[in-house]
Amino acid sequence: MGGKKKPTISSLERKMRKMREKEREKKGRGREEKKKLVKKTDINNIVREIKGLKYITPFLMYQKYGIKISEAKRMLRKFHEEGILTLYSGGRRVPIYIPKSS
Repeated sequence: MGGKKKPTISSLERKMRKMREKEREKKGRGREEKKKLVKKTDINNIVREIKGLKYITPFLMYQKYGIKISEAKRMLRKFHEEGILTLYSGGRRVPIYIPKSS
């Protein structure tokens, strides 16, 4: 019936200090990885590589180039508008594009 005893003040302070340090570490790591912009030279290399593939999806771009999936979707839509890619299957979730045969 005794149950768990209340922690002492010093042990509570130690626990809170550790939690704050972990939060700071998480915040620090997230900021560095978030900002990854695609340069124009990178886009040219991506287009060159895409032309050699059978098909491309946003997830494949995420895996190969480390681009966010939302950014990959935007880029693929732009390539489709420019005539580089053809929309093979435009499902709601995963659009599949194939390179335009020249």
